[in-house]
Amino acid sequence: MHIGLLTSNDHPKLTPDDQILYQYLESQESFTVTPIIWNSEFNPKKYDVLIIRSVWDYQSKVDDFLLLLEKIEKAKICCLNSVDTIRGNIDKMYLFDLENENNIAIPATQIISGPKARLNIQSQEMVLKPTLSASGKNTFHITREKVLEKFIELHSAGDRRVYLAQEFIPGIFKGEISIIKFGPYFSHSVVKKPLANEFKIHGGSVDHFDVPKELHNEVEKLSEVTDSLLYSRSDWVLHQDRYYLMELELFEPELFFRFNPKAKELFLKRLNELVQTA
Repeated sequence: MHIGLLTSNDHPKLTPDDQILYQYLESQESFTVTPIIWNSEFNPKKYDVLIIRSVWDYQSKVDDFLLLLEKIEKAKICCLNSVDTIRGNIDKMYLFDLENENNIAIPATQIISGPKARLNIQSQEMVLKPTLSASGKNTFHITREKVLEKFIELHSAGDRRVYLAQEFIPGIFKGEISIIKFGPYFSHSVVKKPLANEFKIHGGSVDHFDVPKELHNEVEKLSEVTDSLLYSRSDWVLHQDRYYLMELELFEPELFFRFNPKAKELFLKRLNELVQTA
């Protein structure tokens, strides 16, 4: 079976995390594995399975990425996670669906979509971020009175994207918890802590984390969405004795294979299950 692992131009030989997965899959007699730069000219029909992995620059080339998904769909190639799953996960508006349909707690969040928007959230500390972004790009931690001013500044500079104004959760300074599952199988979890004086997680520390029962219960609420997939990563922050979902990442998150030697085996187990039923 020929598997294509999709990556970005910045990581043509895959990210260090995905290299762990690549080496393990390559060691299986039945697999040939090829890294693919997602926006290169490649033929999906050359592969039996395409796995969307660290396509970390997709948000700056969204139209091209959507065309890629359409190309894969038309080729009728097994894509994991599925094209429909990825389309639904690109835009952070999915958070409202999880809140309403799965009873998941998210920070108080409001859509900001035009220069005449009004802010209804009362939190004095806010986060402003586009509904379509990754790696914390164009994400701002600002006071409530500066939210609309910043949005109008971005809008006037030509950024016409829809943004979310979100209550700032100070628990982020103690760490964001990432829980990794392969289909219905819990694999491992880590806590990611930001650098000093920074609220974005990227560039900080990462350590193993033992998930308490209360958080396991919250993660179970996502099973309806995640158990049918190849992989998922949910990111949580504890605030006032309650866990808030920050993101549910279904197509390009780091999966922290290095924190569980058996994670790649669970990945393979789930991959084989899905391929057999494709």
